[in-house]
Amino acid sequence: KSSGSTFVHPLRAVALGNCLSTDLWKEAKFQGDNTAKRQAADWSLSKDVDRCDFFISHAWADEKSKYPGSKVQLLRAFLFLDYMIATLLVSGLMISLYVGSLGIGVKTLLPSFPWWILSAVVVGVVVITFVWVGLSTSGIASSNF
Repeated sequence: KSSGSTFVHPLRAVALGNCLSTDLWKEAKFQGDNTAKRQAADWSLSKDVDRCDFFISHAWADEKSKYPGSKVQLLRAFLFLDYMIATLLVSGLMISLYVGSLGIGVKTLLPSFPWWILSAVVVGVVVITFVWVGLSTSGIASSNF
């Protein structure tokens, strides 16, 4: 609202998680294979807000010809996906080594206990997380957004 003016410009924003869908950036919504149903689905991703934290340009020409898929890749980099994966890998391996030594200690008390099982659980959680990240970044796994 500018000073002395009664005009209020509406502002709609989309949750950052919704922006990670590559379909959202493929083409302008007023061109090509577009239906009222698709427009309504895209519109429902946003909501009326007073302010937003980040603005992402929506120049569809860049996405279509020059840099296909670039907006989503930049958003994922913004979300520190590479850093999260590296941290998860290193932390998971360190915890796996720690619980492996714990498993060896348990085996001395319970000889039938497989010493490697605790490490396998940790490695399994890390692998499942990597698979989930891979499926979600490729668009196969659905998002809560």
